[in-house]
Amino acid sequence: MTSLKGLKDDFLKQGKDKIKPWYLEGHTHPDLALRAENHTVHHRAQAVSYLRMKGIQPPGYSKHNTL
Repeated sequence: MTSLKGLKDDFLKQGKDKIKPWYLEGHTHPDLALRAENHTVHHRAQAVSYLRMKGIQPPGYSKHNTL
């Protein structure tokens, strides 16, 4: 799978009965996918802030946003 666009509910429901570590109990598979994305966004924001503090222009998020 190359992106989140291809994720379907049936795929996310696979393994729902697997035993999860204690820190993941109570989280659904879609919730875990969103948490992973949020974690990535958090680290990107940290990197962007660091680059800006150093006077470096970070890359844009898309071809339409270059600032």
